[in-house]
Amino acid sequence: MIFDDSDLNGYHGDQIRRLVKYWCDHGYRGRLDVALIRRFLDNEQPELAETISAGAHRGVGVVGIEDGARGNGGRLLGALSSGRLVHECVQRVRPDKCLLMGLDGLRLPLAFGLRFNFPVKFAGIYLSPMFHYRQCGFSTKRGDRFRALHQKHILWLTARNRHLETIFCADPYSVPPLAAMAPGVRVLSLPDPVDLPRGRTDISSFKQSLRIEHDRLVLLLFGLLSRRKGIFQTLEALRLLSEQTIGRICLVLAGKIPESDRPALLLKVNEISELRRVQIIVRDERIPEHELDNFFAAADLVLLPYQHHVGDSAVLMRAAAAGVPVLAQDYGLIGQLVRRRNLGITVDTSDPEEIAKALERSVQIGCDALLDRSEARSFAAENSTEKFACTIFQGMGLN
Repeated sequence: MIFDDSDLNGYHGDQIRRLVKYWCDHGYRGRLDVALIRRFLDNEQPELAETISAGAHRGVGVVGIEDGARGNGGRLLGALSSGRLVHECVQRVRPDKCLLMGLDGLRLPLAFGLRFNFPVKFAGIYLSPMFHYRQCGFSTKRGDRFRALHQKHILWLTARNRHLETIFCADPYSVPPLAAMAPGVRVLSLPDPVDLPRGRTDISSFKQSLRIEHDRLVLLLFGLLSRRKGIFQTLEALRLLSEQTIGRICLVLAGKIPESDRPALLLKVNEISELRRVQIIVRDERIPEHELDNFFAAADLVLLPYQHHVGDSAVLMRAAAAGVPVLAQDYGLIGQLVRRRNLGITVDTSDPEEIAKALERSVQIGCDALLDRSEARSFAAENSTEKFACTIFQGMGLN
């Protein structure tokens, strides 16, 4: 069974789709039940719904979680609610193995109460480890030391759950220290799946469809356009650019804007557009799978101005696969990967002045100079869908 009680944002939904497809393509026997919130599957993830439906003859089915079953509130209440839902779904299905798509939010239930009277084995994807940042030489922030100690303590208890068999780490640098903390659990590095572009894109026609003005460099900020993505800091940085630079760029905001941020964000976009000669294009919707390659092929620079984001980034993987440099946060795993693999430029993205300086430099020297294309290709190849799914199924003992 695969369990996910999130809102099926593009990241989780895409991963589950890849796993279901791999299961069907490789002829696994038995059942693969996918437990998720039915409303999000029907309304937000048509590609995933189609893949699950097509896999029915291979034993793929849905275990629906009622909308609203996951409680609202802070992290503690959310963790308790998720633990209750896992317990209900596992008791209903009684699987041999269960993959938890988000181990992060289930560490407390696993540590203190998630137990069963039959031998189900859990594997979990740990997306946001940061307890190892200092010892691995990552860029850190104030308060990280306390957060690291808290993570270590909870992880130590989580690893003592007799049902937990495997932890998949999206951060490869976290594997050795986590394995030392959890000697009874298999700890494996997990590729972040990305596909190479499927074919040639008519970039000129696509730019015309977006009404991008001729000869402007395209800066792409892609995905869920929330505050944590640094979108407001990026817009503020546009105020600080020289007239020469501002007249050469087009900022494309492609992805759904959360309702809570939409009024302030659109107001800010209009304000900047009236003051400066920049072109800003907003596509406020979930971008369909068949259009993703077009956006990245059209970009000259992909922006990752996250605000102290812990973990990796699917957008970074897509940029590498498309051979496009990034401007990213200098913090944590993202900053480390961009620097080590020469995938672009890193700055303190909490500071609009630093973002503006990086944009000025990128335009002056040319965005292509920021990227080692050979490293980008290697990086993308290391994170293929095949390697991701193979790691999951083999790590769970499904050969």
